[in-house]
Amino acid sequence: MLNLEKLGLYLSISVDERFIDGNNLKENILNHMSQLNQFIFHIRFQRKQGQCHIYSYPFLMKYYEDTTNNFPSGLCPYVRVVSLYDEYPFEHAFFIRIAQSFPLMEKINFE
Repeated sequence: MLNLEKLGLYLSISVDERFIDGNNLKENILNHMSQLNQFIFHIRFQRKQGQCHIYSYPFLMKYYEDTTNNFPSGLCPYVRVVSLYDEYPFEHAFFIRIAQSFPLMEKINFE
């Protein structure tokens, strides 16, 4: 359908009923882009019960929002701005994981 060869996508979605899963993404978006060679994405879901980040790896976006205490770590070399959010106090070990995961971070926000 579309002749896109590369797609960068950042979605922030607030939903009450359901999450977009990998099958939904593939069937309703990717299957209609036969020329697509590269798909870079970051999808953030927010519900009353919690939130979920889904992204391609390596993470190529410049912003990483709503990072919580349960951030799994992993190298995100392109991120420059990180926002932290959680209901519980941040521990020292968490900041070490953040520093290691975002080595080129220029700004950190607390919510």
